[in-house]
Amino acid sequence: MIVVLGINSLQAFDQIYVMTRGGPAYATYTSLMYIYDKPFREWNFGYAAAMSVVLFAIIMVFTMIQVHYFRSGETEQ
Repeated sequence: MIVVLGINSLQAFDQIYVMTRGGPAYATYTSLMYIYDKPFREWNFGYAAAMSVVLFAIIMVFTMIQVHYFRSGETEQ
């Protein structure tokens, strides 16, 4: 459950963007907002694509940790 909440916090974009667009002095600026701003404001599509792949890898690691943790509890009988 903690891993799922962590992944959701990494993917928070739409509510924050609609309400504050990064907030005063980037107080609510998230990693996904940074990934969004790079190609559409600075025209740096390659950098944003690379950052998206890194974010995918981080989320994949968290998912694999969660799968390993819950599977280790299943095998014990």
